[in-house]
Amino acid sequence: MVKSIEGRAIDFLYSTKGAKINLGNIANILKYMPNSIVKSQFVQDEIDHIVVRLVCDGEFTEDQRKVLANEMKHKFGNDLRVDFKLVDDIPREKSGKYKLIVNNVMLE
Repeated sequence: MVKSIEGRAIDFLYSTKGAKINLGNIANILKYMPNSIVKSQFVQDEIDHIVVRLVCDGEFTEDQRKVLANEMKHKFGNDLRVDFKLVDDIPREKSGKYKLIVNNVMLE
């Protein structure tokens, strides 16, 4: 979901309790992950479920998966369901921009 404030687009996802998690906090989730993650995209279609699309140039191990899932649950709530989907690429939008987050949940 993109909200416009004073002409600027603000991207965010929701925690499982409905709190807004901004783009910076979402980007920080990946801060301690290995450099093998080339691109990522967080897609929220339900308040308690996020799909993380990952493009990797190396292996994405079960340990890395657990660390990332725990980081997400810490930010979004322990009742979050998270699925990881390894993909070959994450396409750019029509505007040519790459979106880190896609929010399809309407709470407001």
